[in-house]
Amino acid sequence: MTTALTMWADQPFALIPVKSLRSSSPMALFMSQDMANAHNNLLRALNSVYNQAPYVTNEADKRDLLQYTAFWVDWIEHHHHGEEEVLFPAVTRVTGKESLMAHNIEQHEAFLPGLHALKDYVTACLDTAKPDVVFASQRYREIVDSFAHILSEHLADEIVTLTGLEVCEAGDAAKLKEAYAEFDAKMREGDKSILYPLVMGSSDAGFEGGGALWPAVPPPVRYLIHYVFERKHRSVWRFLPSDTWGKRKVVAFGPSADHE
Repeated sequence: MTTALTMWADQPFALIPVKSLRSSSPMALFMSQDMANAHNNLLRALNSVYNQAPYVTNEADKRDLLQYTAFWVDWIEHHHHGEEEVLFPAVTRVTGKESLMAHNIEQHEAFLPGLHALKDYVTACLDTAKPDVVFASQRYREIVDSFAHILSEHLADEIVTLTGLEVCEAGDAAKLKEAYAEFDAKMREGDKSILYPLVMGSSDAGFEGGGALWPAVPPPVRYLIHYVFERKHRSVWRFLPSDTWGKRKVVAFGPSADHE
């Protein structure tokens, strides 16, 4: 029998290797590593709720799962809007290659219908004015399955694009560094009681042997997030794969003797 101890968030949607990434440009390597870590957090957050969904039976727990999913959808939408509005145009300007990010943008469009379907389903389930729409884990996972493999492929392919950037001129690297800093600042915008717990609770201090917890923030910041920003939606954060310090948690909802 699979137990809750072994059912974690590194599957079914594969994570992206980070330590093995290589690039001829130090700036491109930095961007690709940072972005791969961000993408892995998005994937862990999705894997965690996808794996736990079949074992949630209590109505209050279902609402927390749905709210967690709504937060995740907003997070990934915010991430991709930031890429298309800030980062991708900057990469195009610096490299002078109009078609460089075209494939990545096409992939955005490919998974958006499924993502929107998930958002619509979650919104309907949470709407008390629609009592006829109820959460069903099978339907929930069917919707995720309709786009998650495309999303996973896109998140990995984007890293390949970034590592392949030839940003060797000091001036170009500086421009890209400035643009990436602008993108990073945009990624920090939003409700801190939602975004910060999501990001920190989707990290993994032991990933690839450990040694490089992402994001790198001073320890007092993690205490602030844990004791202040997590309060508002504390019951929702049960579905996160890790604690605020990136330590893997035993999943809140998993197989038991009743699911052998």
